[in-house]
Amino acid sequence: MQPPKGEVRVSVIIPVYNVGPHIGRCIESLRAQLLDGLEFVFVDDRSTDGSMAAVEAWAAQDPRVRILRNAESLGPGPSRNRGIEAARGDYLSFVDPHDWVAPDFHELLYAAAAAGGGHDVAKGLGVTAGPDGRASGLESRRLNERIAGTLREGLPLYRCFTREHQSALYRRALVKRGTGHGSSQIERDTTFLLAVTLPTDDIVFEEHAVYHYVKQQSPAGPDRYAGELDALAEQAGLLEPVANSEHARDYLRARTYASLMGLYADAAKDPSLGGAVDAYAQRLGVIVGGSPALRFLREDSAACRALLEHRALLPVVDCLPDGQKMAGAEAWIDFLREYQILGGPCTNACAIAMADAIQLAAAKKGRDGLWYVHMQLKKKLSSLPKRNRIIITLKTYRRLANKHNLQAIIRRIGRRGAS
Repeated sequence: MQPPKGEVRVSVIIPVYNVGPHIGRCIESLRAQLLDGLEFVFVDDRSTDGSMAAVEAWAAQDPRVRILRNAESLGPGPSRNRGIEAARGDYLSFVDPHDWVAPDFHELLYAAAAAGGGHDVAKGLGVTAGPDGRASGLESRRLNERIAGTLREGLPLYRCFTREHQSALYRRALVKRGTGHGSSQIERDTTFLLAVTLPTDDIVFEEHAVYHYVKQQSPAGPDRYAGELDALAEQAGLLEPVANSEHARDYLRARTYASLMGLYADAAKDPSLGGAVDAYAQRLGVIVGGSPALRFLREDSAACRALLEHRALLPVVDCLPDGQKMAGAEAWIDFLREYQILGGPCTNACAIAMADAIQLAAAKKGRDGLWYVHMQLKKKLSSLPKRNRIIITLKTYRRLANKHNLQAIIRRIGRRGAS
């Protein structure tokens, strides 16, 4: 069915900054879209590599293409926000210029979103190419299953929909009520999803609508963790109206401690991060002190101190001598049992199951210890209820549990927070 002349069904927002090698494929995928009633809003973030030349050539031929130009480089988050303000569509889509979409991506998602009087969010499938070049949507499909399952259990949408924002359509009125994409260099997408999903649980799924991700390198080192603190402050601000909700506290507690655990484990690998641990703790204290939504973390301050001061934990990562490993395992176990760092809904049984496995590994040596901890984790987690298995993974753990590398598990577990 053709929309009335001039009606914009979906506004596709694309921030552009120095993506010359990728922009051609992105544009071709957008030109091939089957849905009528699209507009394409490109936001030039002061590109210097000629990326906009292909966009300008398309705009000269197609009235659906609009170009906004930033007076200075703002970054992808604020650039998307400019696109949101200019958008005219009933729904909004966000495509990154190094990614691409299947021809029926917007057609399928719009049909799902508009069905039954209209839904606030329609989520598709994100596909990422692995090291061998083969594309897989397994993680995205698991995310969709987790979102649906979490909603069935009565938890809010924002607790589980924390990534893959590009693989969905959003009602424009809903997005404009929020704060848009975050300005921090880390977790901009997570902040956007929190703002959009906080007032709604209305989401439908259409997994035949495929968005193709091209992996990009994220900031590393101290800059990464400084960015995570910026994002935490933004997310805490969004949650202030529901600051007394246990769901909000679980969300903020998990994101805070996951970031701390990531920094702490990374510091074991890179001695140059040692000073970043103390700087992070000091700044976290300032953020907590100034945020009503994070005020409850003052009661958890002992947990923060335990994480930062238990330097005996770090040798567990590197399988150092047994005496040090055991000290680290004991510190980790005490920490998990006392504070249940994996999030409020996580049962003590889950924490102890993981801690026991690490303790058992501490009695082993070398690579055999890594394999042993993998097997113990797999065995113990398989006996837990499905919901607890999902929660203990903190969004990434289920993937990592299939690997045989304790170092990766400790380094990454919950680094980006809980769903």
